[in-house]
Amino acid sequence: MNSFNKTTGVAPDASNRATGALNQQPELPPVTLRRGSVRKVILFGVAALAGAGAVGYFAGCDGNLAVKKQQAKNLVRDITKWTDEQIVAHPDLYFQYAIEQFEASQQKLKANKLAITREKAKADEDFATHKKKEKALEETLEGAKAAYKAATTVEADGKSITKFPIVTSGIKFENERELNTQLALAIKRRDIEAKLAANFEGLGKKLGDALIKIDAQSTQILLQLETAKGNLELIKAKKTIDGIEKVGAEIKDIMINTEIIAKETEPGKFTLVDAATAKADSTGSAADSAAVRDFLNK
Repeated sequence: MNSFNKTTGVAPDASNRATGALNQQPELPPVTLRRGSVRKVILFGVAALAGAGAVGYFAGCDGNLAVKKQQAKNLVRDITKWTDEQIVAHPDLYFQYAIEQFEASQQKLKANKLAITREKAKADEDFATHKKKEKALEETLEGAKAAYKAATTVEADGKSITKFPIVTSGIKFENERELNTQLALAIKRRDIEAKLAANFEGLGKKLGDALIKIDAQSTQILLQLETAKGNLELIKAKKTIDGIEKVGAEIKDIMINTEIIAKETEPGKFTLVDAATAKADSTGSAADSAAVRDFLNK
């Protein structure tokens, strides 16, 4: 007559048979059971057993249960680490895990899209602001050029004579030095605004491309999620599906691509291509004078 283990309530020979059955199972990545008040991380191999078999496994741990549980918790939960053997042996657990991963990926991409959409709106707004400033400065400069040319005459000897004061955009310039100083400053400011506008336009385009990537990958994830749910129902009815190794490879590829895109589209990763740092608060260099002459003579 078999005696019972007082701790487990399982006969030793039953425990040994269950432990032996467990040892024949492929070692699998851990799974998170999402239902219930407590989230538990267990080995798929244990999840595949039932009743006395699971009890027998824990009874055979010889005091190392806590260590085994901690090791299970420390394992990286990565769908790409499933082998073909594990997928074929436990297709239901694999698709349950795949569904969980797809749903998590959906949330990650959704969060990225929300943040990137806000960043793009801000970039588009900044582009419009700097473009407007550039246009206003360009109009001011063109007005000053027209006033300068209207006040300038060419003498018989070919010498140009400009009559001051010149009034343009409500500002009076008493002499050529004042005019040149203000024109040089306006040219610098216009060029900086143009540079900033171009940069924010480029940033907006990069953010727009990121949104396109997110939408495309989200569509792939949605399709794979629905397929995984259908496969899980099919497995529950038939216990297996044809070509499951190929399906597993496709799922791995989708998950890898999703991680890449999620990393590429993380909020805050996109910056100006070539931020303008020059200050338009000083003039007087030879380059400034040359820039003014070139502008007035165009």
